[in-house]
Amino acid sequence: MKRPTPKDVQQLIDEQVRSWARMKAVRIEPTPEPRPVVTVSREMGSQGGLAATIVAERLGFRVWGRELVDAIADETGLEKTLLASLDEKARSLVDDFVSETLRGTGGAAADYAGQVVRIVGTLARHGGAVFVGRGAQFVVDPAQALRVRVVSPLEVRIASLAERRGIEPKVAEREIARTDRDRLGYLRRYHVKDPDNPAWYDLVVNTGSLGPEKAADVILAAWEAKFGRPSG
Repeated sequence: MKRPTPKDVQQLIDEQVRSWARMKAVRIEPTPEPRPVVTVSREMGSQGGLAATIVAERLGFRVWGRELVDAIADETGLEKTLLASLDEKARSLVDDFVSETLRGTGGAAADYAGQVVRIVGTLARHGGAVFVGRGAQFVVDPAQALRVRVVSPLEVRIASLAERRGIEPKVAEREIARTDRDRLGYLRRYHVKDPDNPAWYDLVVNTGSLGPEKAADVILAAWEAKFGRPSG
């Protein structure tokens, strides 16, 4: 996925904050909990991102992927704009979670990880979002999220990535190995958790046998089972 430009991200955040403000203005009673969200953790080449996009379209949610979250973290002003959209209590909860998550770590990398956690936590507090990657499954409230892991056999992942990027299978295999290693290292370092443990998810779905479209159907069925039929 192409990295969003600062201008594109600024426009997106401005539009999102205005949308949240309009939603608050029409509420007759305060909503005690945010709308549920979906987190999608995926193996490289599993097409989990595509399945997540399909789910977001059907639920009417916005997708927040790694590239977009990282682009927000790179711009201090955007992070402040997001934080300002929360009330004091919600900001305090997000800050507490950042401190708890990154306890015992330090340095510039940990500071950046803290920004990522704070951004995901802020977006989750508003709800109605689909998060792809960035350890979102460890940041959101499990009671207010459908946490999904998307997997696929290695040979299927290699073929999928090679076709999508127009590269040789051996190159795709090396890219998958490197990306899986980097993702695992990030999550173990900053969340001290193994993303391959199925206990961290409500649902594990195999796109190797289902494909992204049917995987999205399964995810939506799980959403309905946990939270009820989507409104609208």
